[in-house]
Amino acid sequence: MNDLKEEEETEADSEIEIQPKLKVQRLNKPIKTWTDINSQMCCLSYESALLELASLNVPPTCSKYQARITNRPSKSGTAMKILWVCENGHNIYQWCSQAKFKYMNIGDFLLSTYTVLTGNNYAKVELLLKQMGIGCVNKATFYKIQALYICPEVENFWKNGVKDTLLKYKDGNPLVVIGDGRNDSPGHCAQYCVYTIMEHDSHDILAQEIIDKREAELKSPNMERLGFERALKHLADEKVPIAEVVTDAHIQIAATMRKDHPDKKHALDVWHGGKLYGKAISEAASKKKNKDLLLWTKNLVNHFWYCCEHANGDARKIEKGLHASLKHIADVHVWPTGNCAHMKLIGYDGNGDEKWEDSRSEDEMNDPDRPYLSKGSPAVHALQEVIQQARFMKKFPMYSNFRHTGSLESYHNVILMYASKRQIFGFEGFKTRHRLAALDWMVNKGREQRLTKDGKEMWHKKYNKNTNSWYVEPTKVDKSYDHLAVLVSNIMVSRINDDMSMQRRITINIDNPKLLAPTIAKTTAPDKNVLIEGKISRSRFSTDKDKD
Repeated sequence: MNDLKEEEETEADSEIEIQPKLKVQRLNKPIKTWTDINSQMCCLSYESALLELASLNVPPTCSKYQARITNRPSKSGTAMKILWVCENGHNIYQWCSQAKFKYMNIGDFLLSTYTVLTGNNYAKVELLLKQMGIGCVNKATFYKIQALYICPEVENFWKNGVKDTLLKYKDGNPLVVIGDGRNDSPGHCAQYCVYTIMEHDSHDILAQEIIDKREAELKSPNMERLGFERALKHLADEKVPIAEVVTDAHIQIAATMRKDHPDKKHALDVWHGGKLYGKAISEAASKKKNKDLLLWTKNLVNHFWYCCEHANGDARKIEKGLHASLKHIADVHVWPTGNCAHMKLIGYDGNGDEKWEDSRSEDEMNDPDRPYLSKGSPAVHALQEVIQQARFMKKFPMYSNFRHTGSLESYHNVILMYASKRQIFGFEGFKTRHRLAALDWMVNKGREQRLTKDGKEMWHKKYNKNTNSWYVEPTKVDKSYDHLAVLVSNIMVSRINDDMSMQRRITINIDNPKLLAPTIAKTTAPDKNVLIEGKISRSRFSTDKDKD
């Protein structure tokens, strides 16, 4: 039986024909030098267009004139067109690498859309495409698409999202919110300020106000206060209860809180407080007699954070903890009225004296890079003066709840992807890019830590050049940009439903500061010819040496 079965299998195998492996013929010649590709046109194409091209069967001669047919490629924005023409000028076929979308190439429209939505700008994208030999959407067309479709749809998407966010907090307990402003450029020459208010625990963005210099009497330092006032008013109008507001030590905002919001507690950001404390210590240590205090700066700032964290709303604990540091740096850890936190009372000896245990390691107690100071030395006295500054002690109640705006600082890093401080934007474009940054933050703020195949948490190393030390951060899962697909769909629908020409004059929105003044200039611009004449007349007085 087994022999019979083997014979049947052998006969079945003999009936199977083994097809020879076909070698695929490549139509494109391999590129060997830059000149082989530099002269060729490049384009953006879609799958459907390429399949259409592959199925075309163009005859070698024209059926009407019996003349030879040639093809003529040409650029059309980011697309490429191929026109088949006979020698007598008769057009046979025309193919385009992209489909039309309301009288324009779909690639041109989507390139404009995604340039804005992904935080890029026209100048960089146009340069990239130009160097690759790809055509680009016209600059005027790009800004028309941005003004007519992208900016309005992003604004609507943002407003609907923040409205849903605020609904979560309307009927709940009063919130602790954090706020901070960000200028579009450093120094006192900024044109825009964006003030953002975020919920302290969830890090949800609740309000975002964009202020133009023209709205603040052309004074950049006033923009942050104005943005703060508008953001709080917006939350009040939306009936969002607020118990505590956390900001940096902005003088104008502190005055506004005292005057207009006495019912809300005003807290200061501990990070900024620690920074100012460290700066004051460094200034005191800059004197020769206090130079040994500089070695303790980092530890003293860390101790300030510790005191604020364990104050639990009691400012006296911060004051007591900072005064304890005066004992610690002088190698005194137990005194009649208190002790350092690292000391633990473990009992009493036979004479009734207290016995203490030090929880520090030997290396911590005898660190050669940070020697203890002499009790009553000028350095210790200098630190005491820093701690007892009236202006500093007055702020202890504002640090006692241990609030900080670290999440807002992280959000400001996200903004850099969409609105670099090195790039100048118009008001609408600037606002749109900050809305996109806020949407990015809201979608990705809660990303989980990435895991290995074995389920272990992943970390990556980073170097801090300020502290000259290494540290690790959790490696997060990749960001999600699924919300961009919804935005693009809305933008396309807006274009489809628009029956008017894109060449129409764009109406300025009512909140655009251009209605206040055309520019931020304090004087009216003179005629250009007058400026040119002035430049030429000044150059006449330059010497030959200056020209060289």
